[in-house]
Amino acid sequence: MATYEKISAVLAIFLVIGIAGYSFYGNATQGAAAAGYYEFSIKSLDFPQNITKDNPFKANATFVNSGTLTASFVAYDYEIFDSRGAYAYRGRIADSYVNLPAGSEVKHELQPVYLTNGTYFVRLTLESENHFSEDNKSDNKIATNIRVY
Repeated sequence: MATYEKISAVLAIFLVIGIAGYSFYGNATQGAAAAGYYEFSIKSLDFPQNITKDNPFKANATFVNSGTLTASFVAYDYEIFDSRGAYAYRGRIADSYVNLPAGSEVKHELQPVYLTNGTYFVRLTLESENHFSEDNKSDNKIATNIRVY
């Protein structure tokens, strides 16, 4: 094979790869709608009906990703404050992450907590590390009061 035939063959291969690459990647990068997006929210935060002192309880959260992109390792903060405003519990440990498939609702059991008698303020913040771009972050928090007997 002559040198110009080798060069032509190599150029033809690059041309085929270039066309295939454009058709594979080109459409995904054109326009914001095609690029995909994240949109998280907290639908609910549920506690057992009767929480008693020094007995562990687990809350359940329902997280939503109404976006078109799946998100892995989305951080959340689970915080409980006593009546003085001091931390009674702060759940930022290694397993304070959740995976949120695109277009899904995920029920997630939060870490067990032990508390003494009293009224507590609870705050749950989804995507607390701000690693994902969203149009609306105002629905990434939920707060409520609980009573421990």
